[in-house]
Amino acid sequence: MKYKFLSSLLCLSVVTGCQTLNTPINQDISTEDGGRQLNKIESVQWNKTGDAYVAQDSSQLEANQSQVVFIHTSLEQSPSSSINIGIDGLFHTSLHSGHYSQSLVCNGDQIIGVQNSISYNSTFNEQTLTPFFNAQQTYYYQVELDSKTNQASIKSVEESVALKLLQGLNEQTHQKNRVEAKNCVLTTKDTAQVEEPDQVNKPMTVDVLFDFDSAKIKPTYQQRLHDVANFLSTNRDVKAIFEGHTDSAGSASYNLKLSQARADAVKAELVNKYGIDRNRLTTKGYGKSEPIDTNETTKGKQNNRRVIVIINETQ
Repeated sequence: MKYKFLSSLLCLSVVTGCQTLNTPINQDISTEDGGRQLNKIESVQWNKTGDAYVAQDSSQLEANQSQVVFIHTSLEQSPSSSINIGIDGLFHTSLHSGHYSQSLVCNGDQIIGVQNSISYNSTFNEQTLTPFFNAQQTYYYQVELDSKTNQASIKSVEESVALKLLQGLNEQTHQKNRVEAKNCVLTTKDTAQVEEPDQVNKPMTVDVLFDFDSAKIKPTYQQRLHDVANFLSTNRDVKAIFEGHTDSAGSASYNLKLSQARADAVKAELVNKYGIDRNRLTTKGYGKSEPIDTNETTKGKQNNRRVIVIINETQ
């Protein structure tokens, strides 16, 4: 049979990994007056604070680049209250309160993580986000330390909100590495059109990724699920299978339940939000038994925390 395809593009994301330039963290000792003691012998001075933020014309970025701005506004905290920020597993900055930091990154899927600097590690896992950065756009994030738990958090903010938060703040120019876009390949989101299957039951798949130990669907994937719902509404003689997966952290039994919960969450979204007949949708959790990427890296683990939507023609 031939499917009726909508103008919306139901597809696999075409994602080509990008490389970033990582400069090792300088281990020299910083002093409170803005000096740095080099090799415990000499001391030099440098300016810790740069200019106030000026909005850039994002269209001037390269065709495969995005810009990200981090804002730490907790002025009531001491200047030493800082948050380590990692981009795609690489150290970006230890951002002090009352400052902002910015960087160019490759467009496409990224992993942003934060960690209270007092923990003295670079795992950036107190909270992580997995945004998709469209090319030639600027994205703003506010980072904070919880006054009770002392844990770091991060959230996306709209440009209008960010510009207000940035008023009176200066760029932090120390304790910053070069996480800059390098050798980027332009990455598009949901732009590879699904070809009509040339054989019966040839599957079409759409991935939905999840945060660590979570079965909550992130806003990033709402458009993708909207396209799935449109496709199912138009082609009422097809069914969908939702296969849930996890990374390798945790026991096999726990991950089996978590993967099933992720698959059930995607099914519930299509049933409750879009009115798709639940009898056309099947779920199955596979736990950590079928990884598609290494579990030795942050990016690999993220790719493994997924639900695969397989749409097949009915028998």
